[in-house]
This record gives sequence, C-alpha cells and structure tokens, in this order.
Amino acid sequence: MVRAETERFHRVLDPVIVLLGGVGLVLLIGCGNVSGMMLARAEARRREIAVRLALGAGRGRLLRQLLTEAMMLAFVGAGLGLLLTAALLRLQPALLPPGPFVTPYDLRVDARALAYTLAVSLLAALISGLAPALQASRTDLVSTLRAEEGKANRGRLWLGGRNLLVAGEVALSLTLVIVAGLFLESLIFSEEINPGFDTSKKLLIVSLNPSAGRATSNRDFFLPALEKIRSRPGVKSATYAFRMLLSGSGGGVTCEVSIPGVEPPLGQKGFVIKFNSVGRDYFQTVGARILRGRAFDSQEEAPTHRSVLINETMARRFWQDADPVGRHLVAEGNDYEIIGLAQDGTINYIHEPAEPYIYFSLAQKPMWEGSIIVETAGDPSQLVGAVKQDIRTVDKGVTFYHAETLKELMARELWNDRMFFFFMGALACLGIFLAGVGLYGVGAYLAGRRRHEIGVRMALGARRQDVLRLVLRQGLRPALLGIPVGLGAALAIGRLVSTQLYGVKPADPAAILGSCLLVLAITLLASYIPARRATKVDPMVALRYE
Repeated sequence: MVRAETERFHRVLDPVIVLLGGVGLVLLIGCGNVSGMMLARAEARRREIAVRLALGAGRGRLLRQLLTEAMMLAFVGAGLGLLLTAALLRLQPALLPPGPFVTPYDLRVDARALAYTLAVSLLAALISGLAPALQASRTDLVSTLRAEEGKANRGRLWLGGRNLLVAGEVALSLTLVIVAGLFLESLIFSEEINPGFDTSKKLLIVSLNPSAGRATSNRDFFLPALEKIRSRPGVKSATYAFRMLLSGSGGGVTCEVSIPGVEPPLGQKGFVIKFNSVGRDYFQTVGARILRGRAFDSQEEAPTHRSVLINETMARRFWQDADPVGRHLVAEGNDYEIIGLAQDGTINYIHEPAEPYIYFSLAQKPMWEGSIIVETAGDPSQLVGAVKQDIRTVDKGVTFYHAETLKELMARELWNDRMFFFFMGALACLGIFLAGVGLYGVGAYLAGRRRHEIGVRMALGARRQDVLRLVLRQGLRPALLGIPVGLGAALAIGRLVSTQLYGVKPADPAAILGSCLLVLAITLLASYIPARRATKVDPMVALRYE
C-alpha cells in the first residue's frame, strides 16, 4: 500500500513540477524581452541620462528611477495576469479528467495568490530591469555630451547585451518546443498501447458493492443481476469483473501460487501473483483475445472443475516456450487447471509493464464487490439508470461507487498525457512567439540605427539583395548562437521528465530536428521582416537622416 501511495503521489506531483518549470521558462523569456526593450530605451535616453548626471543627479537615485519604471511594468502585467487568472479559473471543470473526479481544493484568487503574484512581480522586475538600469547609470558623461545625439556611442555594449538576451530567449524557446515535441510523441505512443481489451467497444462499467451477506453469494446476486441486464433491449452482453483493467485500484488483490516443478523464492512457500475474478462472458464482452485454449463457460459453474486463465507474461515466466494450457497450478491450497492463455493487459495504469496475472471464474472464486460490465448497441451512458434499476431489483441495499463508459475510462487514463502536451504546447507557442518578437525588435532596431549607412551603401551601388543579407545576417547571429544552448538545456530537462514519457527517449532525433527547424523558421521570419523593410529605404531620404 505504501508503494501504491508513493506512485500516486509522484503521478500527481511530477506533472505539476514539470509545468511549473515550463511556466518559469516562459517568464524568463518575457523578462528577456522587457529587459531588451529597456536596454533600447536606455540607449535612446543616453543624452538625457548624461545631462541628469552632469546636473548632479546621483547614480543611486538614477538607478532607483529606472528600477521603478521596470516595477511599474511588472505590476501592470501582474494585474492583467490576475484578471486573466480569475477568468481562466472558470474553465477549471472543463480541464478535469472525465469520470468521478472531485478536486479537494478551493481554487480561487485569494491573499496567498496575491502575495505570490507580488513576489513574482518583484523578481521579474529585478531580472528585467537591473541590467539596463546599471548600464544606463554608467554612461560616460564626456563622450556622450560631446557627441551628436544618436552618435555618442554606437551601442556596442547595448548590442552585446541585447544579442545575449535574444540568444537566451531563442535557447529557452527551443527548450520548450523540444519538450513539447517529446510529449507529443509520448501521447501518440500512449494512444497506440493495447491495454488488453478492445477500446472501441461500447461498454458501461458500473462499480458496486452488494449489501452485507450477499457479496459472496453469486447465485443470489451477481448471476441474477447479469441475467436481468442481458434481457434489456439494447444490451448485447453483460459480465462481471472484480477489477476492470486500468481502474487504478490495484488490478485486484494477490494470492499465493505454487507452480509444480518451479522453486519459489528463498523463504517463501509460493509466488505472489495478482489476480482477477471474472464472469463467464468477460473476455468476449471486453474484447480480450484468447491466444490459446478457451475462455470460461458453463463448465466452470461446477465447483468440482476448477479452472483458470493466465496471461502471456505469466506463461513466459514459468513455462518459457512450452504451452501452459492443460498444466496445473495451486492457488490458496486448491488445484486449478490452466484452460486458456489470454493476451497481456495493463492492470493499473496505461504505461505500466505487463506482469503475471491470473483470471479466476466468478462461480469458483466469488468476491465481495466488483464491476458489472455491459456492452451496448448504442450510447452506453443512456443505460446507466436502467442498469442500476435492474441491479436494485435484485438487491435494494446495493451501494454504487460510480458508473462510467469505456470511452470515459480511456480518456481519464490518457488525461495526463493529453494535458501534458496541451499545456507544454501552449507554453512552447507562447515562448517562441515572445522570442520571435524579441528577435524582430533587434532586427528593427539595428535596421533603424544603420539607416544612414544603408543609404550610403545603396547610393554607392549596393543591391537590395546585399542589404537584405547584411541586415538578415546581423539579426540571425544571436538566434543561431542560442540554438546549441537550447539543445543542451533540452537534453538536460528531457532526462528530468523522462519518467513522464512513454516510448520516447530525451534525445529523440525526430523531436529535436523538428523543433530546430520550427525555431529556425520562426527566427528567420522575425529577422526577414525588418531586413526586407530596410531594403526599401530611399537613399536620398536615408542620407538626410540624422
């Protein structure tokens, strides 16, 4: 039980940590954009700042002023974020997994959320505003005041810092895109998993507990209830299972099994194997394939003929390549004949590996609770009330846990994978959009600063293609520097989230190559637009510029 609770804890907590990490990367990209904007603003205000310093303004006071401007931006963004959060919380029910799921938390914008937002806003303001403020406060008074406005300093420090920020934004956005690509591939592989039954079946699963004294009396409850349900119009078949596969409830309990000719582990009398107790038509109803032998039939209703089915993994473990059908095993002191070999199925969760599993007949091993599984011709959700009514006619004291369709069960089981891809994909789109905006800002600023130079080049005979390559190369350089950094970060993060991936390695070539091509295309577009605009400069107008 401790192991099961630990697994559930990690299944809930690990996705939250990964998503918080993705949100943090997007926040860093946004801080980089704001910092770049403030660097550009500080570059344009160099003469103003120099005059302030010359008139006696202290560098500390100037630094506080610039940080205050950054904080104003951060708090305005935080206010808009809180309003958006309050609106998005209304969508919470649509994001919950289908089926009987109730969140134990009261999610709302309260004092704790406000305090958290305030702390994040202060941190974002410091990250985005500290470097521009420090650089602006270190303006060289003499060179700035002597030079003409706009030519005092060609902004090499600004360009270096801004290019570094753009390279970082591209690296972070590439990391997000690669991780989102990994989760997309994981989702595709997860949806292709064969869980051990036909997922296209129209099944209704009703989990229940008969009243006291009737749980172990099959002829008094389960068998009459199943006959009652089978006679209802629209029902193709009905059966019983102590635990429906993928129920997350442990897949049934365990029993001690002895295999003739196979020595148990040292200090044990037998092997501990998980099992299920199922009705006569279970395999036919859920669409589980019988690879060898046969399924349960009327013969198992005689207590003298004890029979079981086993899965492929159990057959390989104890009988290797030999045919297990017709052999015997001893469970809880009773001898059982193996009459069939069923395909492997995932017992608790969709991603877990197959393990040895035994199917007992309900008639020979009654259980205290279970699920009635109904195959219908139409929408199974329309028969929930009717099926429950039929069951109550047999036992008025029955307790219903929940009722769900197979489609809902599979949607709930794949919910984590789908939500992972949805949120990481949304964060990746937001991150690459912000990185593209930052790259566009660099290209536009550089093109504007070099407008006079471009005019001279074009007046001297430079072709538009030459100008396009010049501006495009200068804009793409920081982006290309960020790609290898992003690859390294993505590989490191991929190892951290590898436990949340199925069938995909952190260094998956398809995800990495596709993400790099996408980021390159976005950065090329963001650099091309200002470069294209620079080629349309009129040389005569540009020569009169400044």
